[in-house]
Amino acid sequence: MKSERLFQLVRNLCIVLMLYNESFAYKRLKFSFSRETDQEYQLAIIADPQITDAYSYRQKSGFLLYMTEFYSDIYMKRCFNAFKDVVDSILFLGDLMDGGREWKSKQFQLEFQRFQRLFYTTNTDVYYVAGNHDIGFGSTTVVGVIEDFKRNTKQDLNYSVKLPHSYVLVVVNTMALEVDDSIKELKDYKNDAMQFIKSFSNHTKEKIILVSHVPLYRPPRTKCGGQRTTSQSIEQHKGYQYQNLISQANTDFVFSYIKPEIVLSGDDHDFCQIKHPHGVVEVTVPTFSWLQGNDYPGMGLMRLNEGGLKLNVIRLPNQKLFYHSYVSIAIAFILVGIFTREYKKILIYIGQCLVVYAVFLLF
Repeated sequence: MKSERLFQLVRNLCIVLMLYNESFAYKRLKFSFSRETDQEYQLAIIADPQITDAYSYRQKSGFLLYMTEFYSDIYMKRCFNAFKDVVDSILFLGDLMDGGREWKSKQFQLEFQRFQRLFYTTNTDVYYVAGNHDIGFGSTTVVGVIEDFKRNTKQDLNYSVKLPHSYVLVVVNTMALEVDDSIKELKDYKNDAMQFIKSFSNHTKEKIILVSHVPLYRPPRTKCGGQRTTSQSIEQHKGYQYQNLISQANTDFVFSYIKPEIVLSGDDHDFCQIKHPHGVVEVTVPTFSWLQGNDYPGMGLMRLNEGGLKLNVIRLPNQKLFYHSYVSIAIAFILVGIFTREYKKILIYIGQCLVVYAVFLLF
C-alpha cells in the first residue's frame, strides 16, 4: 500500500504539471492583452516564426522531420490561439518560413498553406513582412521567390497601412537596399524600395511606425538592454543569405526620408532596444518559436491610444523547461520503483502519464 501511494503521488504531480504545461501556460497569455481604454488599438507583433522544415536541421523527410515540425507547430499554434481573437491586427515581422528562399513555387505554396493553418484567423487584419529566410538577402535575393511571396501573401514588399489615432504602419524591404547595383535582375527590386522610401520625404501629418525585418545600423557594442537573453549587443556579421544589420549608409538613407516615432525589427531572434543618434527608439522583437535558439521566445504588443503608443514584449512559455519537468517525473517514478522494488509499476504509471499527455496533444 505504501508503494501504491508513492506511485499515485508522483502520478498526480505529473497530471498537475501537464495541466499547466500543456494548457494553462498558454491560456494565461490572454491576460496580457487586457485593454487600458475602450479606444485602444492593439497590434500583435510576431517575429521570425520560421516554421521548421527540412532546411532547419538538414533533416530528410521521414519520422524525425515530422516530429520536429509537429512539436514546433503545436507550440506556436497554442500561443497564437491565446490572443488571435482579442487583438485588432497582427504583424508578421519576416522569416515566416525557414527554407522559403530554397523552395520552388509549388513547395513554397504548400509551406505557406501550412503557415496559414498554424496562424489561422478570420476576424483580424494580418500584415506580412518579407524576411531573408523567405526571399533571400541583398544581392543573393531569389527573384522567383519574390513573386511567390507576393502571390501567396497577397501583399507587396513595401507598403503602408493607416492605423487609428493618426498612426501609419510603414513596411520597408530594407534588405533590397543591400543589392549591388551590378545585379541587373534585381535592379527594379532595389529601385522599388528606394522610391517607396523617398515618397515619405514630405510626410509630416501622421505618426510613422517603421518596420524593417533586419535591424538598422548601430555602432559596435551598442547594448540592447536588460531583457536580452543572449549577447549584450547585435554586431554586424555577414554570411549565406544574411546580414545582421542594414549598412550604415542605407540606414542613413532611410532616416533621411522617413521620420518614424519608433522602429520595429526582427531577424536577431532575441530582444533588443536601442536609441538611434536622432532619438528614435528601435525595438527588435524576439522569435516566436522555441526552436530558433532562444529558450525564452516572445512577441510584441503595441497599444495605440490618443495619448501615444506603448510597446510591450510578452514572453512565451519555456518549452524546454516543460520537457525537463517531464524527465524529472520519469526519474521520480524510477526512484520510487527502485525504493519499493515494484519495478513493473514504473512502466504502468509512466504509461498512465503518457496517455494523459496524448490527450492534451490531440485536444
